[in-house]
Amino acid sequence: MCESYHPGQDVGKRLLPHVVSFLGEAFPNDIFVIHHTDGGSDYSRGWSEIKFMQLAKAVDWTAWWLHNRIGSSDSCETIAFIGCNDVRYSIFTLAAQKAGYATLLPSPRNGLDAHKHLVKETQCKHFFFGEEQRLRINVLKDGLEHVQFCEIPSLNDMLHGESKMYPFDKTFEQVSHEPVVIIHSSGTTGLPKLVPLSNGYLSVQDRQSCLPPSKDGRWAIYSHPDPSERIFSMTPMFHLMAYWQFQESIFHRVPVVLAPEVPLTADILNDIHLVAKPTLTSFPPSMLEDLSGTPEGIKAVSQFRTLMFGGAPLSTDVGQKISQVTGLCTIYGTSEIGVPPILKPQAREDWNYLEFHSEYGIEFEPTDGDHYEAVIRRRPGNLAAVFYSFPDVEEYRTQDLFTKHPSREGLWLYRGRNDDVIVLNNGEKFNPILVEKCIEEHSAVNRAVVIGQGRFQSLLLLQPEWGNWHYLSTEEFVEDVWPVVERANSLVANHGRVMKTHIVVGSRTTPFQTTPKGNIKRKNVEQDYFSEIESAYSRIKYDIGVRLSERPDYDEVESMVFKAVSQLLTVSNVSASSDLYSTGLDSLQNLQLVRRLQSAVRPFGRDKESRITPAALYSVPTVAKISTYVLDIIENSGTNRVDPNDRDIKDIGTTIQDLVEKYIKDIPKRSLSLPDRLGRRTVLITGSTGYLGSYVLHHLIQDVTITHIYCLNRSGDAFSKACQSFVEKSLDFSRSAQAKVTFWQSSFGEKQLGLSDEQYDTLRGAVDVVIHNAWKVDFNHQLESFEDTHIRGIRNFVDFAIQSPKLPHLVFISSQSTVGRWADHHGPSIPEQPHANPDVAARTGYGLSKYTAERILHTVSERTGLPTTIIRIGQIGGPLAGTGAWSVQDWVPTVIRTSKTMRQVPLSLSYIPIDWIPVDCLARIVSEIVETRLSSELEIPCDVFHLVNPRKTSWRSLLPAIHRQFAARAVSFEAWVESLRSIEITDDSVTEMPALKLLDFLQNMAAQQDYKPPPLETVRAQMASRTMRELPPVDEALLELYLRQWKL
Repeated sequence: MCESYHPGQDVGKRLLPHVVSFLGEAFPNDIFVIHHTDGGSDYSRGWSEIKFMQLAKAVDWTAWWLHNRIGSSDSCETIAFIGCNDVRYSIFTLAAQKAGYATLLPSPRNGLDAHKHLVKETQCKHFFFGEEQRLRINVLKDGLEHVQFCEIPSLNDMLHGESKMYPFDKTFEQVSHEPVVIIHSSGTTGLPKLVPLSNGYLSVQDRQSCLPPSKDGRWAIYSHPDPSERIFSMTPMFHLMAYWQFQESIFHRVPVVLAPEVPLTADILNDIHLVAKPTLTSFPPSMLEDLSGTPEGIKAVSQFRTLMFGGAPLSTDVGQKISQVTGLCTIYGTSEIGVPPILKPQAREDWNYLEFHSEYGIEFEPTDGDHYEAVIRRRPGNLAAVFYSFPDVEEYRTQDLFTKHPSREGLWLYRGRNDDVIVLNNGEKFNPILVEKCIEEHSAVNRAVVIGQGRFQSLLLLQPEWGNWHYLSTEEFVEDVWPVVERANSLVANHGRVMKTHIVVGSRTTPFQTTPKGNIKRKNVEQDYFSEIESAYSRIKYDIGVRLSERPDYDEVESMVFKAVSQLLTVSNVSASSDLYSTGLDSLQNLQLVRRLQSAVRPFGRDKESRITPAALYSVPTVAKISTYVLDIIENSGTNRVDPNDRDIKDIGTTIQDLVEKYIKDIPKRSLSLPDRLGRRTVLITGSTGYLGSYVLHHLIQDVTITHIYCLNRSGDAFSKACQSFVEKSLDFSRSAQAKVTFWQSSFGEKQLGLSDEQYDTLRGAVDVVIHNAWKVDFNHQLESFEDTHIRGIRNFVDFAIQSPKLPHLVFISSQSTVGRWADHHGPSIPEQPHANPDVAARTGYGLSKYTAERILHTVSERTGLPTTIIRIGQIGGPLAGTGAWSVQDWVPTVIRTSKTMRQVPLSLSYIPIDWIPVDCLARIVSEIVETRLSSELEIPCDVFHLVNPRKTSWRSLLPAIHRQFAARAVSFEAWVESLRSIEITDDSVTEMPALKLLDFLQNMAAQQDYKPPPLETVRAQMASRTMRELPPVDEALLELYLRQWKL
């Protein structure tokens, strides 16, 4: 056959550029491709033909165009190309081959990480693209800094350009192992895997035309070329099947009908049949299942002589239906092995079985049960393309599983991949494919995915057929589908069966990801539904095994709490009055205890469940108190108000007023005479080893007007910490800088700040300015826990200042949380001034303690004239310069890091605006405000400044920066927190999703998402600081910098 069809040609050793040149001369008017070029959305007209003469000229013209831009290559360098689904893929790859290049064909659907991986692995330096890909390329340019990008000419330019023939005189023997194109795996697991297609690999398709028919006279598909056939190609052009189909046109003169780049409906297909008349095609099973549902769809498929499907199983009902109207058959192939020769079925009912040509060299080895793995062994004649991909192996194990036909020898049914097999954590195995395909036969189910790798039990993900959705709830949907699930369960062993409680229904906005062949991308689907999966398993995980009665009494609740605690603590002597946290219950176990108690309370209502929070349990640290609290929740929704956020405002106001009076009662009213502060100064700073403190210290060191700096820190190794911190941040801490600084250990709540008489007296005689920056950041502790060290420490610094001859200016680094509950009725904006209303302070011990300190300082200034400055700090961002980084422990990076793991990112940060200030800018602003205040302290004894970015932006505007770094579905903040709340609390999950430790804080944010906080005024801060005035807004570039700092 091959000799008569290709007279005078060495079939199996022909190089594509030679064949194209030959066809352009010998068969100039034969059709290469038919494509839709005009007619808009009317596919019954507007089709054009490209002849082989046009193809040959277009390839030469494009080869010269490429040569003029990057020259030719003698070493088969790799260049990349992405375009729309048109003929330029063929023209460009042929032109690149003539110019000596191999063409990498990345999927346009790849994320930036995948593109980076492919470019790095192939050492690609030039990336070409069609004009339709400009937006996608603009995103890639930022991440592929060392790659040159170039837009290719239009198809019209290629087809009508004039040029001489581009020389190509290579032989098959010279370049049989050189790659022509490089495709990649579909990326169902991890990063895409490169698959180079060499000249030898491609020649196998040519050689298959020499295969003889089977003993009963049947030919292998694609091995008996017939120019009267027309191949309908609807596969993306970067995919192996599309390349294979276009090669069929070149090697064997079988024209290709290129599908338009629109979703193909039955009506469009029928229009295409009227004009382009395709006869042979390969469809993904999902499309056949869609088409089989209507008479128009059946008409469309019936007009093909041969209709192939592959890549995934086709449901039995659909296959039987379509096999009655056309020659339906399955096909098999992968990037690594190409498309092996498959015989056309002997009988219509064999449409689902594969019969490989006997000369190919494929064998089947038994694995588990009745499954066999396909193994390709090398044979003379190299009919298997895989041995060009892996020239050093004698056999290739495909990892693909098949079962035998029950009665006909040599027929094989594809069952899935070896890696589709699910291994439960008890070692039991099962293949989910049969279960999934059975469930997908339900008219309301579009896709079904069974998971359970490493779990104790399988779980079913369902993507509904939304066009058939008529259910009032997902529960009703599950009930309707359940009989089919039970039938599917009968197809697998007991350990692989799905329970009704283990079904998750997918979202309209997150369809299951598939490969171009229609296969489910299991890993991607599991990542997209990570939170929902964890929630389903978590519901079972946190089931204590105790069901409370409808009206439980105290004893019943206490028994349940004891059981929950016993599952977490290994000690056996826990009594009802034991302090659980003293006994060893840590913060992670506290979260786990919350989940167990929530699970027990859930039947009484979600509102009651939500009352059990980590903060609430910290306030009731014994089994007895927890039991009382839980019982009160069940009966009264928790009216005992143990949650610290629910403390009565009168109680808070009284506590704060008592503390203020306690620490100012013996300060007499008097008018202090302030000294002249012109000239050089000495500064005392606390908290200099902290995040902000280290940058403030750096600015103080750089300030030539400051002669010396005393650093008071609670730890005894502050100097070594400072050295390490400055090195990590690329800040100057040379010997000359160190000589300007003295570090002393201090206890702010103790007499004389915990310093010796000599140290204290030294400071009294030297210090002009105190910058008090040290404060414990703990949102779980209540106000009273801040008294001994911090609030008493404020009074001790006041005593220090009043007793010093220099009457140093006290600068207090406060927080915007001191005005965190400001409401509209308090005023349209938050002024930069002291206030005496405890109602506006955030209900955390941290915020209330800072507010108490502000009140003390303001009162002291009013009574004595001692100059004080209150700087209310907002969200501190990472630095703009140096090698420092925004601490990953902070809540914003915690949310982003968690979003990456969850593959969900919130569309907002609830009510919180994006008004971050980079920490190095903030430190400079603090220094500038201090300088300004030394000139205004006489007129204004106590002044207040708000340090938040005056140029606010939205979180949504920053999301593109996140999406360029990692794939994540954008959801509402409330949905994001709910997904987080559903995740199982383990050491690993808290490491991967650190926002779990902030769940209370985030849930409070979600509950207040409709709150519209009045803006903090910054006029005074801008007047006092040039840096503040010139501060730019947070933008994508800044967030990208932070993402790099966090290595996300």
